[in-house]
Amino acid sequence: MAEKKIKLDIGCGANKIAEDFVGIDIVPPADIVMDVSSKPLPFEDNSVDEIYCSHVMEHVENPRFVISQMYRVLKRGSRLILQYPH
Repeated sequence: MAEKKIKLDIGCGANKIAEDFVGIDIVPPADIVMDVSSKPLPFEDNSVDEIYCSHVMEHVENPRFVISQMYRVLKRGSRLILQYPH
């Protein structure tokens, strides 16, 4: 049986990018409600296959910490999609 991929949508708001993503946001109705700027992502090192993060980083208080957490949980060769406003 194939291992289920872990995909995160950080800053998903009320609408995740897709149903197979785990939504993380500071407010409900996200799957995981937390402040990514101050708390470690609740995933093991090298366990995440993809992270989607759109128009979030400009709102976090500690972007360096958030990027370090993304790096920590992403598997080697995984995919990170970061989108910033113009």
